[in-house]
Amino acid sequence: MMFGSRDKDTICSVSTPSGIGGISVIRISGSNALKIVSKLIKNPPKIIESHRVFLANFIDFVYYKYTLKHTTASVFSQFSNEQNKLKLFLDFLADYWFLVILFVAFIYLFIKLYQLTSIPKRPKFTWKHYLTHSIALFVIAGLVVIGMRGGWRHRRHRRTKWLRRR
Repeated sequence: MMFGSRDKDTICSVSTPSGIGGISVIRISGSNALKIVSKLIKNPPKIIESHRVFLANFIDFVYYKYTLKHTTASVFSQFSNEQNKLKLFLDFLADYWFLVILFVAFIYLFIKLYQLTSIPKRPKFTWKHYLTHSIALFVIAGLVVIGMRGGWRHRRHRRTKWLRRR
């Protein structure tokens, strides 16, 4: 439906290239997305993939000071030769138990906040909205440039004065 209400439409698209492959990804979004997915999958996940990003950030609280880089897939290669992964994992949980509690609290909070959100209806497009937003864009951009320059007056920056004296 091309000219329908965008906040009520549910859209679906194939995200993988055509041809023979081992995996297929289908993207679906919209107000009826969870209903459709629950018909296709018996037990759809309640938390959708963002919890992994939060987990990596919580792990970064600890390991960044040792590795001086953020947690990525390379962390698996760092621990690939370890024989005692379970013990390391349990030691991590015991040493940093407060991060586990904080992580669970964050996920619970985000689930509750998501349940409280509602998508407002989109305002209808009018030339008045377009004109006021365009004017606001230019005013804000002008104020940002004036703020970066340091004021209204046309004056040289201190560095350029010093360079010209040499």
